[in-house]
Amino acid sequence: MKRCGAYQKNGHCRIHSTNTTVSGIPRISVPGYDVDLTSDITVATTLRICLANCRTGYPDLTDFKSDSNGMLDDYGVTSWKEFVKNRKSITIDLLDDILVFRPKSNQGIHGGYAGIPELILRLPADSSPEQIGQAFRECFDNSD
Repeated sequence: MKRCGAYQKNGHCRIHSTNTTVSGIPRISVPGYDVDLTSDITVATTLRICLANCRTGYPDLTDFKSDSNGMLDDYGVTSWKEFVKNRKSITIDLLDDILVFRPKSNQGIHGGYAGIPELILRLPADSSPEQIGQAFRECFDNSD
């Protein structure tokens, strides 16, 4: 399985590849890729690039603070409280040639982002850019 995470705030969206450590812990890769949500081709192309960039076998973390700060720096914020404020999140998995779009519920600084299983969308990986762009936007619309 390959996984990407995407975050949206005030119309700005960024997609990140996820790299997995040798212990199976996912790490968001920074910097992310900015994406224009109004262009299906851009959304589909950027998502495919991010999925292709997902890697496994990364060394386990020894400095969680440094790793977290990279994500904050990528968004130009100084705290997780500032990061999660009014920011939507989704994950997109590639599993057995199926794209799985998972909306998230913003639980705030202490709760992070929780999945909303009943609103998951699935598409064949070879779907058209229009279908992928529509599913991507719909997933964000289903997030809070």
